[in-house]
Amino acid sequence: MKQITITRNGEVTHGPIDKSDEEYQEYIAYHLENRSWGVPEHTIQVEVTPYQPATYDEEGNELTPEVPPTYEDQVVASEFECDVVDVTSQKEQEAINAAALKYLEETDWIVIRASERGEELSSEFKAQREAARVSIVR
Repeated sequence: MKQITITRNGEVTHGPIDKSDEEYQEYIAYHLENRSWGVPEHTIQVEVTPYQPATYDEEGNELTPEVPPTYEDQVVASEFECDVVDVTSQKEQEAINAAALKYLEETDWIVIRASERGEELSSEFKAQREAARVSIVR
């Protein structure tokens, strides 16, 4: 599971959006192609030396040859930042936490009843509740 966040000028404009590992690449490719988030990083050619025409004397003899312009590639920064974070383990832990909390909530009445009646809880039941508590990570 990937979480995608798009920012422009330091402000979040899209997201965070959760996508599966298969979906996120298609999602990003689609938005890059359609420039939904702005212009991505790209290269332009910048003139380094200008065109210089040939010079001739009065008799038509070439004094200096024609010099074509020269160019160099320059990278233009993207108008946006795309932050992709793998949240697979975080989502898995959230599911474990939810299941453990649900189990504890659903069995709290058993603990309360046993406490009110002065009854002993089985060691298996205590171990299951402890395992549920230990599995919770915040």
